[in-house]
Amino acid sequence: MRETGELKKNNKGIFLSEVFNEPNCSSMWRCSRKIFNGDTIEYSELHLSNRSILSTNSSSILYSYYENSDYYESHRDDSVVTVLYWFFKEPKKFYGGNLTFDDTGEVIEVTNNTMIMFPSWAHHSVSEVSMSDVNLNKKLGRYCVTQFLNITS
Repeated sequence: MRETGELKKNNKGIFLSEVFNEPNCSSMWRCSRKIFNGDTIEYSELHLSNRSILSTNSSSILYSYYENSDYYESHRDDSVVTVLYWFFKEPKKFYGGNLTFDDTGEVIEVTNNTMIMFPSWAHHSVSEVSMSDVNLNKKLGRYCVTQFLNITS
C-alpha cells in the first residue's frame, strides 16, 4: 500500500495457502517445488545478486488474474527471489500487462507459457491491461503464478 492508503494494484489474486491447508493437495504447488530440485547454479551465476537463490528453502505462491484496466504499480516483493509464470489463452485477447523493471526502464513483454526469475528487491510494475468489451468476463486475460522464494530457518 501507499502511505496515503491507496492500493498499488487493481487485479484479482489469491495465495495458495488461503485455499489449501496442506499445499501438497495442489498439483501447481507440487510442480512449483521442482525449482528447488532443478539446476539453479546457472541462474546464480548470471549476476552476483542472483546467488541468494542458492540459500532459498521455502516459498509461497500467488495466483493473479488481470483483465481490463488491471495493473500493478511499482513495488518490491518481500522475499529473496521472485518467479513469474505467465499464461493466457491464445490467440491473445488483451494488450498491455507487460512487466517493467522500474529502476532500469527495461520492459519485458508478456508472452504465453513463459517464466521469468529476478531478485525480489528490484522495483517492478505491470502495465495496464486493456481488452475489447466482447472479450470481458470470459477469462481471456493475463494469468500469472508468482512464486516468492524465501529463506527460513
